[in-house]
Amino acid sequence: MDEIQLFVYGTLKRGYYNHGIFIPKDSPIVPARIQGQLYLTAYGFPTLTIPQENILAHGSLDIAKDVALSAELNPPKPSWADWPESSAESPLSLVQGELVTLADPLKHIKQIDLLESFSPPSRCMYKRVMAWVKAEELVLAWVYINGEFELDNLLLLPEGSWPE
Repeated sequence: MDEIQLFVYGTLKRGYYNHGIFIPKDSPIVPARIQGQLYLTAYGFPTLTIPQENILAHGSLDIAKDVALSAELNPPKPSWADWPESSAESPLSLVQGELVTLADPLKHIKQIDLLESFSPPSRCMYKRVMAWVKAEELVLAWVYINGEFELDNLLLLPEGSWPE
């Protein structure tokens, strides 16, 4: 089985309560960033939005198919030398997180899908999508983004980091 990359920005990061439960101890982890907007939910954990044009694939309940897609998808890398920081012209920021390599994605993504209430085609708390993530270089990674939280009811974290 192929390994996959997963970008995490909340409770799955090192040092937070879901990391030790859902991320294997031997998983390689490096600091990473993704272009988007980070919000704080009323539950105290974050949710992320990214531009629609940055979504390269949507996850499904067929994790084996999604893992295969991770290996097969070969879009051209974006031409951003450095992604723009938040500005008056662009409300996007570089959301801080970690890039986790999962060696057994069938096992771990299934568990994380349950944690994130990912169950398409139903309404989901989070949606799993594939997008470009900037670590040492630009890489394709799966990331859980906002599914059903109403953004008007959330607090924008303009620095792109949780906790603040």
